[in-house]
Amino acid sequence: MRHELGFSKTETRFPAKGTCLAIYSRCVNAKAPIETVLIRSFPWCVAWAAELRELFAAYVEATPAGCA
Repeated sequence: MRHELGFSKTETRFPAKGTCLAIYSRCVNAKAPIETVLIRSFPWCVAWAAELRELFAAYVEATPAGCA
């Protein structure tokens, strides 16, 4: 998904795949908004909030029901 959305080729480095997964997991498991998760646990990624939201939405859309 990162590659398909063009986030792996940004001018400044987009968070790595593992970091994106950790952020998404924390949002889902803590039922916390992405902004809260970024500020508390991944402050170096705060500038990417909108792109991460787009990435996570694309992931959810692409994931078959029951496999998320």
